[in-house]
Amino acid sequence: MTRLFSTRCCLKAGNETAREKGIALLLLAIIALAGCGKKGPPLPPLITLPETVQSFAIEGRDEGLLLSWRVAEKNIADLAGFRLHRQSEAKGCTSCPSRFPLYKDVDIDLPHGAKIENGVLYLLDAEVERGFIYRYKVVPYSRSGYEGPFSRTVTASWSMPPQAPTALKSEPGDRSVRISWSELQGPAPAGYRVYRTNRSQLYGKTPVNQRLIETMSYTDIGLENNRQYYYVVKALIREGATLIEGPASAEVLAVPVDLMPPPSPSGLQAVPSINKVHLIWDEPETDDSLAYFIYRQKNNELAMEKLNSGPVRANHYIDGSVKSGEVYQYAVTAVDDSPQKNESGPSATVKVRIPEL
Repeated sequence: MTRLFSTRCCLKAGNETAREKGIALLLLAIIALAGCGKKGPPLPPLITLPETVQSFAIEGRDEGLLLSWRVAEKNIADLAGFRLHRQSEAKGCTSCPSRFPLYKDVDIDLPHGAKIENGVLYLLDAEVERGFIYRYKVVPYSRSGYEGPFSRTVTASWSMPPQAPTALKSEPGDRSVRISWSELQGPAPAGYRVYRTNRSQLYGKTPVNQRLIETMSYTDIGLENNRQYYYVVKALIREGATLIEGPASAEVLAVPVDLMPPPSPSGLQAVPSINKVHLIWDEPETDDSLAYFIYRQKNNELAMEKLNSGPVRANHYIDGSVKSGEVYQYAVTAVDDSPQKNESGPSATVKVRIPEL
């Protein structure tokens, strides 16, 4: 009886051990099958793939379609370039292939046909025609040859661009320039863009205005006075969802000027003495370098006259051309050091009587 019980116990223990081994082997098989589902060769350890491009966009130009995307700053030292894939099809085509063949390979160190400006890469596709739809996607690759994720797909169509705006004019202001132009003939454009540069004919890809201008004028503010600025304007139309920018207008030059007068002096005081009047005042609070004009009026005169032919730098002045017994009224103005010599309004007036001899 005891031997039979022992035999049954041993058989039960053996069955449990076999069952545990089977479960372990099944788990290993599942893990192995999951690993087999991975596509492509395994990556070496510590390999970082390039980041997908950001802000991928496309617009039309008179020369073709201009693509742009922001170059990721992370791991940029290992970035070798970008591969641009393009698909084209005639509008309305239902049997066109859906493949995205490689169109251009852009070397980040030698980007022939491309330009990097303020961290954005610009690439012009001049091989476009009217009546076609173009789709693009781009993938970055590292110096080790590994590709990052594909970008989103952008779609565009091309059409003949609008004409260049004409009769461009500039009106300089104080730290500003107003640009105006004539309305285009034919269909109304979607809007306009204004481009500015400090060097003639050297314009970047980014306009001054963030949104399209729908009128025939624009005021550029926040400029530096007495500095040269050059401007051109471009018109845009829409071809479906694609904005197409036309050629530039003729260039105009503008130089903003300081037209803002300084604050008026305050606290004017006049101390009379024999044949003299000592004047003193408080200097206005301003960043401008100032000088002053002194004005005087006798009791029997209708208007004040300027005493000093040239402005004085000090905030005090002695009038030595007075006569005893006369009554005089004084005021002071401030003038800045701009080429325009902007003059403030007069200070509050003070009146004095010259003592008798």
